[in-house]
Amino acid sequence: MYQINLSEKTFDELLFLFNCNLKENHDFNFMVSAHLICKDIDYMIRLLPELSMEQLRGVMGGFGAVFFKQMKIFKNKKISKKRVIEIVIQYVDHENEFVAAAAIGALSSLKFKKWSKLEPHINHPSPYVRAAVLRFYRNLCGVNSKKLIIKSLSDTHPEVREVAIDELLEIATSDDIPLMVAFLNDSDMYVNHAAQLMLEFVATWPLDDY
Repeated sequence: MYQINLSEKTFDELLFLFNCNLKENHDFNFMVSAHLICKDIDYMIRLLPELSMEQLRGVMGGFGAVFFKQMKIFKNKKISKKRVIEIVIQYVDHENEFVAAAAIGALSSLKFKKWSKLEPHINHPSPYVRAAVLRFYRNLCGVNSKKLIIKSLSDTHPEVREVAIDELLEIATSDDIPLMVAFLNDSDMYVNHAAQLMLEFVATWPLDDY
């Protein structure tokens, strides 16, 4: 939908877009926030207490985007990762579940290593926070996260089950195929679709992998 070159925007132009507060375009908000952070991180930090929940969610995502390794447009940034972590970590217990989930996602992009800080959130009442923690754990622990991922396949909320399938795909072996077949009959269509995509991906593996 958006064909805007944010790199060419001035700080004021980016701030205007940021204040538009586009609720259904979270990725766009993350990127606008990331560009604002790169241009004036001190201003954005001072702004945090004044932001709406949607804007705060965007800034948390923006902090993650700045350090996400695939985002090469930010490779010349001069921002202290330690400083950003100290800010973001304050929001993992935020009362708004989407702000907390975005903060946890940002910590994953920041390569935060202290699992003990986030481990209690695996039982958080919000499925969006539980899902964010699951992504964090898989990124942190790789194949060693499989036990928790498989356990999360039984979560009562489809958001967590869908994310568990997505994360399992990153570390799956042929032994996991029966698990995915069972989820083709899940009560949620998005979980069904995630299981189907995983099985389609597994079907492309060389026969020696089975």
